[in-house]
Amino acid sequence: GDGAFAFSTSLADEESYAVAVLTQPSSPDQFCTVTDGAGTVHGASITSVSVVCLTLPSIIFDAVTKTYGDTPFSLPVTTTSDGTLTFTSSNVDVATVSGATLTIVGAGTSTLSLVQDVVDGYASATASTLLTVNKATPVLTFSNVTHAYDTYPYAFIFDSTNHEGGAFSFLSDNETVATIDDTSAIIQ
Repeated sequence: GDGAFAFSTSLADEESYAVAVLTQPSSPDQFCTVTDGAGTVHGASITSVSVVCLTLPSIIFDAVTKTYGDTPFSLPVTTTSDGTLTFTSSNVDVATVSGATLTIVGAGTSTLSLVQDVVDGYASATASTLLTVNKATPVLTFSNVTHAYDTYPYAFIFDSTNHEGGAFSFLSDNETVATIDDTSAIIQ
């Protein structure tokens, strides 16, 4: 635990000393540091050496899979510490993070990292996980086209502007009724 350090044997005047933590405590896992742990005895008792141990937080930061177009969401993290969490995304072309909210900006993968600050007996900690954002399946809708048989030819333009750069191709299942070019249909 925390507190003052006591040497197991007396040290002679002008003798050097060095105090270190040889094995970090477990159950719970802790990280201990030594303050003023090295020096030389100068005729007085050494009273400034101290050992401080902080518990290592347990962090669960599971991998996330989403689809492009999903709404922003809070990152799923569970931790035993109340320390402030700071998140980053390694690929801002896939996702950005503001506070604990992730916003998807494209398909691909990104490593999500977090740093948890020191607080109330808990050490700082880090964790990372993988974010996978799948491409969305485009949804195209067409209204039924009604056209009188004897008023031809009749052309209409396809609106394919509601997509993310993907290519569209159109075809007619009966070219005696309608023919298709790159952007329009002609009713025969």
